[in-house]
Amino acid sequence: MKKTLFILILLIYGFSHAQEETNRFKESESTGASVSANSSAPAEEFKGPPGDDDLPIDDYIPLLAITAIGIIVYVSYRRKSLAR
Repeated sequence: MKKTLFILILLIYGFSHAQEETNRFKESESTGASVSANSSAPAEEFKGPPGDDDLPIDDYIPLLAITAIGIIVYVSYRRKSLAR
């Protein structure tokens, strides 16, 4: 039970910090010297991967998390019942 609780807390922590909007490294990038082929031209800011910002998998993330937790619970109870 302690392992299951630990895994659940770890998942909640991971999901809560996964989609942070702030860039922790932006300040260090702007103060540091950037290396580029043409030093007179300003470095372009990375805007992310090309394509839609709204990906189809985004709608199913909560469902996938609930399914994973369900599988974990099912397997743990099955192992306990086989061990008896």
